[in-house]
Parts: sequence; structure tokens; C-alpha cells
Amino acid sequence: MRGSQPTLMLVTNKEPATPPAKTRQQWAAAINEAYDHTVEGYQKIAWLLVDAREGPGKLPHGDFETMVKTDLKFDPSTARMLMAVAKDLVLSNREHAHVLPSSWDTRYRLSRLPKEVKEAKIADGTIHPGMQRKDARALLLQYLPPPKPRKPRNPEADDAGKEHERLQRFFGALDAFLIEFKQRAIDTLDEIPATERAELFTALRQQIDELEQQFPAEAQQ
Repeated sequence: MRGSQPTLMLVTNKEPATPPAKTRQQWAAAINEAYDHTVEGYQKIAWLLVDAREGPGKLPHGDFETMVKTDLKFDPSTARMLMAVAKDLVLSNREHAHVLPSSWDTRYRLSRLPKEVKEAKIADGTIHPGMQRKDARALLLQYLPPPKPRKPRNPEADDAGKEHERLQRFFGALDAFLIEFKQRAIDTLDEIPATERAELFTALRQQIDELEQQFPAEAQQ
């Protein structure tokens, strides 16, 4: 009986080949195809965006911004939020996938929380699959950093400084509260996409309406 022939194994030290570069149109087609699958495809969209911008086959400088502005089925702010979720070390951890909300919009708000806060809130069940955007927003407001001192837009405007001092003397604690509130609102506006600012203004108006209902006499003055 003739013995079987030995199998020759070829071993090479070659590194894996770099994936061929895609054109802007090819990247856009792949991202738009994933977008058509709605929620199920958002994670794929996020990583495609990251790869198109930072991966081995990334687009040339300037092409990524052009693609996001002109070639995709969603706006640049949505692309930025998706990438933020994909690059978040906690939210992209596969071990946490089953306890996270399915909405990428809700996950984006969670991505702005400190890492240790996200981990703690996942552990105690505060972050869960049924979490909604309003819940994430409320959680985020609890952990906003204190307002940063803002430099005067025009340091040479002495009149504005004198007016500020006059208001402080006149209003006292109330003025200090209003200044802090305005500063915190400005900091928040700077951090959120322009497309969501109208929603923030609506929420502020609702809060003011509730205050007026609690103090109807003062509201009429």
C-alpha cells in the first residue's frame, strides 16, 4: 500500500496586505447602504465613518469633509455624533452591548459623560436598554463640569465692565445667579450641534413657564 504524500506547508512572514483605498464615492455608497438599514446599521455606519477618516484606506485630506457635506444621506452633525459613539471606549465595549439603549442618539449623549460615571451607571442599572434621550440628557446635566471663566470678548470695553459692576451692586445674588445660568447655557450651546439648539430653547421655555405657574403674581409684574 502506497503511503500518503506529505502536505507541504508554506510559512511566510509577510504582513497582511493593506486594504485597497476607496474613492470618496465608494466610501459614500457603503455608508449610505448601511444607513438604509436604520438602527441595525448605525454601528456599521459609525465605524465606516471612522475608517474613512482615520483608517488605513482613509480618504485624502479634505475629501472626508466634502463627502460628509455633500454625498451622504445625513448631515455632518449626525456623522460627528456617530463617530463619537464608535470611538467611546465604554459604549463600544461588546460586553456592554446588551445593557445599552438601542438609539444611537441616546448613546451619543451618554458618550459625553466621564468614563467612570458611564461604568458606574451601567453597573447600577441607571443606563439600560429602555433608556430614552430625555433620561440621558437629565443624567448628563447632573455631571456637567462647572462653568469655565470666560474671557471678555473685548477686554478694552471698560463701559461693559462698569455696567456689570453696577448690576451686581443693584441685583446682588440674583444677578450672580443669572450670570452663572447664562454662562452655563452658553457652554452647553457650544457643545451641542446647531440642529439641536432649538430643542434646548424649547426646554428652557418650558422651565420658565413652570416657574411662572408657581409664582403667577410675580410673573405678571
